[in-house]
Amino acid sequence: MNLLPKAADEFRSRDYWDQFFDKVGREAFEWYSDFVDLANVLCKYIKPRDDVLIIGCGNSTLSSDLYDTGIEQITNIDLSEKVVKQMKKQNEKKRANMKWLPMDARQMTFDDNQFSVVLDKGTVDALMSNKSEQVVSDIDQILNQVDRVLRMTGRFICITLAQKHILEHISQHFFNS
Repeated sequence: MNLLPKAADEFRSRDYWDQFFDKVGREAFEWYSDFVDLANVLCKYIKPRDDVLIIGCGNSTLSSDLYDTGIEQITNIDLSEKVVKQMKKQNEKKRANMKWLPMDARQMTFDDNQFSVVLDKGTVDALMSNKSEQVVSDIDQILNQVDRVLRMTGRFICITLAQKHILEHISQHFFNS
């Protein structure tokens, strides 16, 4: 089963993600790494008292694994309404405090300063497929939204492949803001 798109720009399409989650079904798809590999670092910077927003949550078990460590104030958003419905149903009984919302990270409807942590595992990587004007504008919108919804002392945790153009863009964005 081929999960990768024919062109990297397809990562920016809601249709691509709906089809992707149809293909993988209920089995979690973990980009880069699973929680076991990330737990030490994440639990060092995310505490049970934090209000956490996970952007581009997909069907990863990351949020449920965090929840099970005692970090229960977690809001998950994804562009794919299909995967949000699936994950909400899968977690609603065992993890009642966790929220699942279909939402575009470029246009979040949360209050300013609502979260103490915003966590991204591969979303910026997937969306920044090139440095075209439209792609850069979309990434800037996401980073502006992250900046807006984070509290003054909040943390943006970005799990990334650390491609040079992405690191430079994220660093420059927060350096200038």
